[in-house]
Amino acid sequence: MLNDNFAEFMDGEKRKVGMASDIHVLDWMGEFFGTESYRQRMLDWLQRTFSEEEDTPLNREVLEVAHLFVVLGWMERRLFSQQLARYDLTIPQFFTLLVIHHCEDQCTMGVLAERTHQCSATLTGIIDRLIKMGLVERQRDESDRRLVLVRITEHGRRLVHESLLARFEALKRYLMQFDDENRQQLIQLLRKSLAMMKTELENLSPLETSEHPTSVACP
Repeated sequence: MLNDNFAEFMDGEKRKVGMASDIHVLDWMGEFFGTESYRQRMLDWLQRTFSEEEDTPLNREVLEVAHLFVVLGWMERRLFSQQLARYDLTIPQFFTLLVIHHCEDQCTMGVLAERTHQCSATLTGIIDRLIKMGLVERQRDESDRRLVLVRITEHGRRLVHESLLARFEALKRYLMQFDDENRQQLIQLLRKSLAMMKTELENLSPLETSEHPTSVACP
């Protein structure tokens, strides 16, 4: 229900700016999430959604944190996408390439599908694109011709190294805006938040989450 309400909220916001299609949604959301008007509307929506909750300082802080998590998550993804765009890569393509890079010499398509949590049709499209870019190679297993193996090329290794280095430099520029004490506080808070989120995931029922999904069905 909450997800449905959020989808309705976002659809309403897109209609306000006259967006006829989702082609430019990514660019629009990047600008939209950074506005003060979005922040207030998001908080208003959260307050309506949880209108039965008592108005306390803690609950107001919960609403603010919910808003910040949405914005931070989106901004992080957007920044990462822009960094990868320099190499003509998308986020799914990059993480697929990273998995292949960490495989022992080469991976089967089945292993890749499991580790990247992607269905076979989607993964095949990504691999086809990486092959065209000269980043990976596809070949048959000599001992079992039924198996399709994928291995990273030297060009692919260099691109992984360069993209991770660019990521490292971007994070360094970000952290340099904090003094030593604030950097340590930020790291401690992030570690604590991560630990609490892991605990929350562990407490979910098997029907709500699966730590090791074996396959993903294409829609």
